[in-house]
Amino acid sequence: MRRTLDERPWYQLTTHFFRELFDFGMLSDAGSDAVRRMLIGVVAVTLTFGLLLTRMYLGKYVALSELFHDWGTGYKLNREPYHLAILGDGALVMAFPMLIVGFVVVLVSSSLFPNEIDCRVLLPLPVSKRVVFESKALAVMVFASLFALAAHVAMIPVVVLMWNSRWADHGLVAQLGAHAVASLGGSIVTALVIMAVAGALLICVPRSRLQAASIAFRGACLCGLVLSIPLVLRLPMSGARIASGSPLFYVVPPIWFLGIEQLLLGKATPYFVRLAQIAAGTAVVSSAVALGSYVFLYHRFERVIFRPRSGSDRVPRERRGGTAAIGPFIRATLTRSPLHQAVFVIIAACGAGLVLNSFVGGWDPGTAIWAPFALMLVMNVALRAALVLPIELRANWIFRVTEDEATRAEELNAVVRTMIFLGVVLPLAMLFPVEWVVLGPRAIHCTSIAFLCGLVLVELQMAEWKRIPFTCSYAPSKQFVGLTLLIGVAAFVVFAAIGSRLVSYSVSHPVGWLAVMAILGAVSLYLRRERLWVARRATLMFEDVLPNEVEPLKLSEF
Repeated sequence: MRRTLDERPWYQLTTHFFRELFDFGMLSDAGSDAVRRMLIGVVAVTLTFGLLLTRMYLGKYVALSELFHDWGTGYKLNREPYHLAILGDGALVMAFPMLIVGFVVVLVSSSLFPNEIDCRVLLPLPVSKRVVFESKALAVMVFASLFALAAHVAMIPVVVLMWNSRWADHGLVAQLGAHAVASLGGSIVTALVIMAVAGALLICVPRSRLQAASIAFRGACLCGLVLSIPLVLRLPMSGARIASGSPLFYVVPPIWFLGIEQLLLGKATPYFVRLAQIAAGTAVVSSAVALGSYVFLYHRFERVIFRPRSGSDRVPRERRGGTAAIGPFIRATLTRSPLHQAVFVIIAACGAGLVLNSFVGGWDPGTAIWAPFALMLVMNVALRAALVLPIELRANWIFRVTEDEATRAEELNAVVRTMIFLGVVLPLAMLFPVEWVVLGPRAIHCTSIAFLCGLVLVELQMAEWKRIPFTCSYAPSKQFVGLTLLIGVAAFVVFAAIGSRLVSYSVSHPVGWLAVMAILGAVSLYLRRERLWVARRATLMFEDVLPNEVEPLKLSEF
């Protein structure tokens, strides 16, 4: 009897892997629903961005069509402005789907290849290794294709607007065909490059170092993608440089595939031929490495199954009543969960991009003084946003049954120490060399004031914190998004302005520097004492409270 489609092993495994990718393989049912809503929201925002971009470009191309048209006046028609605009805007239209696909594939990079759990669970079943590997590859392709399709559909109105002009050298159908080939090729190569690097890491890096290498790769890719967004937004202004054959664009991937598009349209200039050759070479190398990684792991799947015991696998020794487990729990989640890494890295990279762009105009002292406060606030927001997201709500019973009033304050204090290290010490350490180059010895004044301001910021943020990270349910829609953004922007402006003024005053008044340090230190100690007093008396939260729910006052806790 012939089996139906849903009874075939490859179909069942592909569906399983696809569902795992859609949930990032890490979340409970409640968390999975949140991720589904988030991903659907990403698709909706992508489509909306395409319509918004079309509306923005409508006036531009109407002006290009009418401004250089001969209405019987005998003026010489000028096609050059239109063709320069097409080059710059075409690069943007190429880059947007590549960014979307890059973000998606990086987020699921830990699931691109069958992992240890997949092999241990699936290979003992009556299915072959080939079915397991092919199903995994098919699931990844389908998953990435959903977002690639949404991104390309969002760009169709812009492409039609660009090429549906009297200045176009070819018909609309030919233009759309050339753009589809080049743009889809760019998205595919983006995914192949990430898969190739992930496969090379899995094969070449020792198993004891693989987790650290994977985390570093994913973090670097996410940070690079976010930091490239301002550069992508400048592509529409690069039409003249592209037309002049600037070698700068040999390192800009979207321009490579713009060269393929121009070749398909018959513009076989040496510059576009060179760009197309770079794109083709990248496609061939990435395809070979990605396919070779799959074939190697298919024949040497024990590379995936067997993992040497490392120091990170040892159970941490208990000290201070068992509270030492909170720190390793936070580190393990942040280093293993793609969702939490994505939230932290994307928000933090936005702050890093803002700081980098502020230095583009010049290395002036004012920017150097302002930068630490801006980066600290953004990284604090990024880390807090990651800590409130649950990872497995059904497992929070471990913390419920082991909750102890004697250790509660120390457990919550471990969270504060994480905030101080990642949200204050790390950004200041990254910016200190820049501060020293720009400010010289005055960088000590700036860094010391910024450190104490960061401590005050952390204490204010954690004053009402009553959660073990990743164990409490989270309702992201408790407050109107516009109000949240308004509060965030206001806090950013106020914190950066006050911190910059304090540093400027301290630099010019050495005695005032000591006074400011003493005041900030006293405020930080006072806030810390108040937070610890509240932490010793308040119960931990494991269920988020919505605004329309009745919450008891709990006066007996204080």
